Amino acid sequence: MANANDAKVELLIRWIWFALACGPGSDAYDSILPAFDYDVCALYEATRADLAAAGADGALLDRLCQKSTDEAQAIWAQCRNQGIKLLTPLHKAYPKRLFAIARKPLLLYCRGIIPALDNYACIAAVGTRDMSEYGRNNAYTLSFDMARVGAIVVSGMARGIDGVCHRGALDAGGFTVAVLGCGIDRIYPAEHRSLYEEIARGGLILSEYKPGTPPEGRHFPVRNRIISGLCDGTLVVECSEHSGAMHTARHAMSQGRDLFALPGKVGEKNSTGVNKLIADGARIVTCASDIVSVYAEKYPVTLRLEKLPRPGVTDKRRREFIARSEAPKSGESSASYIDETEEAPVRIYRSRRKNAIEQAAESELADRTERAATPVFDESSLGDSERKIYALIPSDKPVSADDLTESGLTMSEIITALTLLEIKRAIRFAGGGKYIRIGGSPPLE
Repeated sequence: MANANDAKVELLIRWIWFALACGPGSDAYDSILPAFDYDVCALYEATRADLAAAGADGALLDRLCQKSTDEAQAIWAQCRNQGIKLLTPLHKAYPKRLFAIARKPLLLYCRGIIPALDNYACIAAVGTRDMSEYGRNNAYTLSFDMARVGAIVVSGMARGIDGVCHRGALDAGGFTVAVLGCGIDRIYPAEHRSLYEEIARGGLILSEYKPGTPPEGRHFPVRNRIISGLCDGTLVVECSEHSGAMHTARHAMSQGRDLFALPGKVGEKNSTGVNKLIADGARIVTCASDIVSVYAEKYPVTLRLEKLPRPGVTDKRRREFIARSEAPKSGESSASYIDETEEAPVRIYRSRRKNAIEQAAESELADRTERAATPVFDESSLGDSERKIYALIPSDKPVSADDLTESGLTMSEIITALTLLEIKRAIRFAGGGKYIRIGGSPPLE
């Protein structure tokens, strides 16, 4: 038995080593591991020539040739001591839905209860951090009602809509999953400590990032593919066109998952994103039934639609939540929070860029054509990674993240750069997981 346990530990340490070498957001599971019959131990023993023949190159090849497992062993010991569970693609509890997405996580750090997620209707619920009372109340009500009938609510535990969705699911006595953009031992934002602890006791917390990893803006766009990938569908409650929630929505579309949106109030800045999703084909949501009824036949055992509230009847706990406190006012300072769509090095430009984005969002309601024809971004605000990626994106042909690997950046860095370039209006999403430059300016030198 001891030998069997030792073998399991050794295998797990190899997976930790592999995940550390590849980094979050890597496509190595599909691009490199198949050459070794998905045997991570065989990959570990491979020579540089074998790894190169399998498709590894550049910095990744160098890291895979570094065979020290000291850091992996230290992480395993920390997880064992802190009660952190580890899920690899070999584990029976690893969600099968994740096998269907690009850049599936090589390792997931977990706290809480790990259910058979594939047996439940899982719905991602995301939205803006700067929520209105309308968004707050609807996010809570929809999540409460979905969880009450047996759906699992998945979100990112961020300030605003995310946190409210987790709270609604918990108050309904349901199950919720939080996917973090930092180490699983880091609570972010700090005000969500009690929420984190409650989810860890009765739900599930996941992270692709090793313990101790601080929350950084570049992590969240990479994290978002897991939120949508875990789910049958994604609900966007309230957001602008350039919110991180739109990034999650696009992941859902590229992954072939259903997309739902709560209609926004015309003229409100946090309505432009959801209303655009609806215009592009997202299903309109006015109540939880609009979502869960879609999956009634797929999950006849775990979904109990008879628990949906009757029209005009409001649960006591929902009434108490809605009456308990006011939502943050629009424009409330969020300086103590990391911008989940921006890298720290460009944070100095945040205030100026936020105002520019809001003004551009208002003007596009009056004239979308002019905005599409002319880039409205500050070239001086581009970081090195963004500059490299921007130079490779033509204005006459959409390209995907996979087309940009010649930049020498990791897939995680490419995804982050694409997200930041879109936010800065240097590029736009062209559908099918591809992006195209806005306007016709030449590549930056």
